[in-house]
Amino acid sequence: MNENFNIFYIALEQELERINFMENWLKSTGLNYSRMPGIKVDDPNDYIDCYDSEKRLNKYGYHFNKSEIGCFLAHKNCWQKIISTGVPSLILENDIALKKGVNLEGILLDVLQSQDLSDIVRLSGIFEDKEIISRKVFTGANHTTIYQTLGDPVGAGAYFLFPHGAAVLDSLSSKFYDPLDIYLSSVWIHKLRFRSVKPFPFEIRSIQNQDKEMNGKIFESSIGDRIKPKQNKIERLKIELYRFKNDIKKIVYLPFNFFK
Repeated sequence: MNENFNIFYIALEQELERINFMENWLKSTGLNYSRMPGIKVDDPNDYIDCYDSEKRLNKYGYHFNKSEIGCFLAHKNCWQKIISTGVPSLILENDIALKKGVNLEGILLDVLQSQDLSDIVRLSGIFEDKEIISRKVFTGANHTTIYQTLGDPVGAGAYFLFPHGAAVLDSLSSKFYDPLDIYLSSVWIHKLRFRSVKPFPFEIRSIQNQDKEMNGKIFESSIGDRIKPKQNKIERLKIELYRFKNDIKKIVYLPFNFFK
């Protein structure tokens, strides 16, 4: 059994269908795992100490919805668990599934062996066409190949996190304003080595991915619809100027990060 790593999946207690879905395929792997409670946010004002509403409005022009805040906080709880135990862990959202024929234990053992080369390892992605080029970083005993990509597929459905990476992510998100998947991808901010296992061993069971001929259960996004208010030209210009500063940092850092 897995003694050198943990497996966490995130779900609210009342999300029984998603819990059953996750439990069914996780049991089939023969690995130990546990559920990390999701966080239901009823009043965003309760989280004013950790949600940076000013930067959020500067960059996006509209607030997080309650589900986005809850999602970020639930992942932070996973990071804090990794920090407190010192055990590297696979973190899963509750709409993710292992692809058929994949040896999860072998992959995770290989990923574990890449700890001198990685801080976070992505095991699923939404937009693979954004991966412009890639270079091989590591190949494990079980033939798992880990790459560094230039361009990020985005998504937080499945990723393996080492304690050092967890500490950095948690510390820098004491006040957060980006969606979780965008924050993870912002390597020019946290400066962690964010690698990818390719091909991805996991797939997201979402309506958006139905064109991939998935079999089995498909879930709607638990984040829900984002309410984007209309913005006048001046408001839009302010947002674009704010983003421009961030984009400059991104453009300068990404080539360096590719060879890190």
